[in-house]
Amino acid sequence: MLEITVAVTDRESAVARTRTVQLAEGATVRDALLAAGLKVSETTRAAVFGRSAALSESLSPGDRVDAAVPLWVDPMQARRLRAERRGQVSVASRHGSRHQLIKPWD
Repeated sequence: MLEITVAVTDRESAVARTRTVQLAEGATVRDALLAAGLKVSETTRAAVFGRSAALSESLSPGDRVDAAVPLWVDPMQARRLRAERRGQVSVASRHGSRHQLIKPWD
């Protein structure tokens, strides 16, 4: 039997929670996620000790499987939104188009 730890980050509270599962020899990342009660699809991303892993990758005793949580917002868009909230954005027109620029002097 393999003892595997599955870690998942809760989207609302941003708190990681872990669950230890017992699996048979030859178990895969997919098996660990399913045993922990998570929904698994072809778009599910996971890692073993922080290293990206395929769902079909075999596990070793003591491995930690990290379930990847999809991003809520594109990181570049989040940066733009933070700049807008802080009032650090000005709109400039160049070559007929409008660009948002971060004011470096503020």
